[in-house]
Amino acid sequence: MKIVRLLLLSALIVPLLISPVGAGVESDIERVIIISVDSMNNDYLFNDYQNPGFELTPNMGLLVRNGAAYTAAEAVMPTKTQVNHITIVSGSYTERIGVPGNFVYDENRSGLFFFEKYVHPWRRPELIKADTIFQAMERVDPGYTSAVVAGKNFVGRPIWADIQVAPGYLSKSAERIGVRKFPEVMFFDAPDPWTIDNVILVLEEADPDVMLVNLAFLDPVQHILGHGSMEAWAALSWADYQIGRLIEYLTDSGKLGSTLIVLTADHGQSNKWERNGIRTETVADGSFAHVFLKNDSDLPRAVEVLEGLEAVDGIWYGDLLDEIRIRTPYTGDIAISLRPPYEAYSRYKEPFIGLHGGLQQRFVPLVFFGPNVKRGVVMEKAILTDIVPTVCELTGLPLPEDSQGDVLPVID
Repeated sequence: MKIVRLLLLSALIVPLLISPVGAGVESDIERVIIISVDSMNNDYLFNDYQNPGFELTPNMGLLVRNGAAYTAAEAVMPTKTQVNHITIVSGSYTERIGVPGNFVYDENRSGLFFFEKYVHPWRRPELIKADTIFQAMERVDPGYTSAVVAGKNFVGRPIWADIQVAPGYLSKSAERIGVRKFPEVMFFDAPDPWTIDNVILVLEEADPDVMLVNLAFLDPVQHILGHGSMEAWAALSWADYQIGRLIEYLTDSGKLGSTLIVLTADHGQSNKWERNGIRTETVADGSFAHVFLKNDSDLPRAVEVLEGLEAVDGIWYGDLLDEIRIRTPYTGDIAISLRPPYEAYSRYKEPFIGLHGGLQQRFVPLVFFGPNVKRGVVMEKAILTDIVPTVCELTGLPLPEDSQGDVLPVID
């Protein structure tokens, strides 16, 4: 009954509070909340067979019906959590972010074994080079407040903001307003209720101008139990319930009518049914891998071998790396994407059932809801790089220097 009441209440309020914006008119938006449901494929939200009428995701359905939605927005390559969350707040492709994955291989790092040269950028935020909307706000006016509240350390620590919340890391500013670390330290990802509890706390105590929210738990459920499993649908529905809690808070506090909500995901997932793949000394992660050659002269032969594999659906090397905007100091000599059901793995990385990283897991939903946004409009194609330019156009906030996206036609 709680969700039904919320849906009816919000449906009545939204038409009254959204007002059009024209040339020279200041934005009615007082805060921006970008919500990323980790690993939410577009075929979860827009699925007439398994989720007809948004039955399993009524609160996300509310945003779609009363906003401007894209049914097949594209994540950037590789389709990994850390990369695409930075894209969401920077508008940048991997080439400007500087790290091509959740972990990278540093050939210059000392160590006898291959795995000793792995570097985790979430512990080394200085490796991330892209300018973000949070940093642009800080430069223009230190009075702006920004926040990241994430269920994953990959998201909450490396993305700088005035307030940073992650399961295993809190900024001093987060501690001062009463946020506590996730107590079950053996878990890498925190459950979504913990995340939304802290989102509401941050809104009450600091009310930031822009906040990134990462609902993380659908991702590990799919990795372990598979994309499209009953458990995955349950995790998605539970994430939707948490979004309903946030909408209810915004409604009860009188903030809904002045809030721009952006709903999306960092990537999708697909399943691996057999343990097949390419065994090599690579940075292998899901359906994407970087291949580092010992000898540059081996490149033609390596490409020939990879092109002959049915598992591979994308190969990039040399100038071809620029096609997917992935050239960084840590990019391999060859980058490959594997089609489902195959997985790239090495002996240092245990395989999952649910995978992401490659071309097949790019498509996610993207929804804009709030003041000055078109209502009831459904489109198809966008890119996650387009989120920040569109938010800045709607709000007048400063555009990050590294933004490479476009303004989407969602403005009313």
